[in-house]
Amino acid sequence: MRCGSLRRGVRFCLSRTTSNSRRRPIASCCSTAVAWRRTARRPICCAGADGSRRCCGAREPMLSPADAALAARDPDLPGLAALLDARGMAAQVGLADMQPTYLRYKPGTSCVVALTSPTGSLRAWAAMAYPPGRYAEVREREEWRTGPLRAHFVDEHCIAVTPLGLDREIAAARVLQYSDGRRAFLAHFGLEDTTLRLLRYKPGRRLVLRADGAEGPRALIKAHADEAFRAAFAGARHAARVAGVPLLGIRKRRRSVVSGWIEGSPMAGASGTAAHRLTGAELARLHGAAPRPGEPVALPDAQTAAGTVAALLPDEAEKAAALAARLDTALRAIAATPCRIHGDFTADQVLLRDGAPVVIDWDRMGVGAPAQDLGTFLARLDADVIEGILAASEAEAAATALCDGYAATAGAVPEGVEEHRAAALLAIAGEGFRTRRPAWDAEARAVLALISDRLDGRRAAAREPTPGLSGALDPARMGPTLGATPAVTLLRHKPGRRALIRYDLPGRPPMLGKLRAKGPDRRTPRLHQALRAAGLDGRGPHHVGVPEPLGQIGALWLQEVVSGRPLGDILTTDALRSAGKALGILHAADAAADRSWTMDDELAVLRAAFAALPEPSLRARAERLLGIAERLLGALPPAAATGIHRDFHPDQVLIDGRTAWLVDLDLFARGDPLLDLGNLRAHLTELSLRLHGRADGFRAGADAFLTGYEEFRGPVDRDRLAVLEWVSFIRHVAISQRMPDRSHATAAILSTGEACARGLEDA
Repeated sequence: MRCGSLRRGVRFCLSRTTSNSRRRPIASCCSTAVAWRRTARRPICCAGADGSRRCCGAREPMLSPADAALAARDPDLPGLAALLDARGMAAQVGLADMQPTYLRYKPGTSCVVALTSPTGSLRAWAAMAYPPGRYAEVREREEWRTGPLRAHFVDEHCIAVTPLGLDREIAAARVLQYSDGRRAFLAHFGLEDTTLRLLRYKPGRRLVLRADGAEGPRALIKAHADEAFRAAFAGARHAARVAGVPLLGIRKRRRSVVSGWIEGSPMAGASGTAAHRLTGAELARLHGAAPRPGEPVALPDAQTAAGTVAALLPDEAEKAAALAARLDTALRAIAATPCRIHGDFTADQVLLRDGAPVVIDWDRMGVGAPAQDLGTFLARLDADVIEGILAASEAEAAATALCDGYAATAGAVPEGVEEHRAAALLAIAGEGFRTRRPAWDAEARAVLALISDRLDGRRAAAREPTPGLSGALDPARMGPTLGATPAVTLLRHKPGRRALIRYDLPGRPPMLGKLRAKGPDRRTPRLHQALRAAGLDGRGPHHVGVPEPLGQIGALWLQEVVSGRPLGDILTTDALRSAGKALGILHAADAAADRSWTMDDELAVLRAAFAALPEPSLRARAERLLGIAERLLGALPPAAATGIHRDFHPDQVLIDGRTAWLVDLDLFARGDPLLDLGNLRAHLTELSLRLHGRADGFRAGADAFLTGYEEFRGPVDRDRLAVLEWVSFIRHVAISQRMPDRSHATAAILSTGEACARGLEDA
């Protein structure tokens, strides 16, 4: 920023900072002004095991901001970004009909995604990303390169994609891929006249199948990896003895357990209090089974759970570790009589047969505190609230009924339920990431906040981070309203505030949805309509527009996706001049606004931003700048107000040839038009400091932007603009501290702002 250089004849600002800050690349954006993570534009080539290559058109992974940040933090896995957009990756390797249903991630080591067919066929695949060195080894595996079942290799991303039959850990996988082997396997259990339907596949861990006869389902088959088979077999035998789940047999060589199919309706959190009361009573009965003498007692592993959170959300690592330490202490202090526990007791593990609960899936059976099963069930109810599946009142009623039913049979609810509930919540904090829920990061943060409240003794209720988000992200729930089942991508999310969602519909143009936590936004769609009626529709003569509103669904409003590159990706003088002209046209339209923005409001934002600075020394310097801002803004004479954008920066403009699109007008208000001009110019100065270590890197562009504006609106008051630009610029001291990729520039921003302040006060 040529601080104060807009004042004619005034020279007072450094053109270069002496900061030694590291230079970092600017985050790239997609063509619809929302953040994606870019990959190379060259075609992706998939190598077959026979050496053949098939190249697909390039496609950029459509990642949420949290996924993009995670991929950027793990350069050791070049294919991580591609697997986090597994549906897109599958389409590029010829598996467009496959759906990602499971993900397992070990930072710096591997990422594995299961791709299964919605039809339930055995045509399933595992996509695995490796570090380059490890990929070179697996690339040479003979069994993946020869024979009727072969892997595909995506060398560019170090990804191997293998069919189910090549799963090296699940012994039954290969035999089940061939008709002869499948018939022999099923005949061992008297199921030779059945067909198989795949229910779940966790590559390298477990395969779950249903055997269907002419009359309907007959058996459930679970094929395990080595280390899990023994525990699963023990659990199945126990379930047959005490829970009424028939065991048809095992194939030890194939590490498979086959149980009889149980007819019944799946229980859910909303099944009603009567069902939960009966389930609590049944759990108390099952806890009556005493363990054998000497069997080890297991406690929840809070430290491992905290490590998972830390890998996914580094900024929450310290909090997760502190919670884990508190949980370890609390769990060890509980005096409990060990019993045989289910180990993974949730509503998903309960079937209602003629109204009576049957507890299934005892694969994780062990010995532990009875409160552990109750706590796990209650934690899942909490998670269902956070995900938007249950209302908080429904979850509370279900939890009360479950515990009442348990106490009626056992005599009392065991000690430690709340501690085990908190431990189970920590264990599932990363579940949204594994199951690829778009808002997984917000859900994980909500879980941590709930655990903290519970451990502090606050009676906190679980809540969805942003009301309505789960429904807006659910293709099945959005399909009937939109007229087709969409592919849904969460593009931005500020938990508890708002979300931006993209809907891609077959055979129709895509749409953007904006969701507000505080309820429907009716003013911004009306503003778009008014501006388009005033000529901002993207057509001539000015070729400036705002997106067309398409409708409202509750708190979600929809708009068209407009094409173009974000101005922040271009920053040429021509593009910035066009942006200046577009802003002038917006101001000239002078659309009605039902709120005003004053200099007092500007100061209030600045005060709040500086008050939140973490370091006292930084805060003291910022407060001196605040005092100067108060004097300078207080000395400005009144100015004519017009409709202003109020958050105008380079990513709020899309350039599509001759057309400039203005987006994100949610804060539109009546105010001083030079606030918009100053804000964008301040962003250019901050960006120059962040990328180049000097303030004047985009000087020519900033001048072109102002020229474009003045060509349409006429000359502006340069002295006034200098003050407003500086006030916008010093706010970046606080912004840089909130954003890890900008914190390296804080010192340079502060020093430049101080130098400019001296010039402004002296002028």
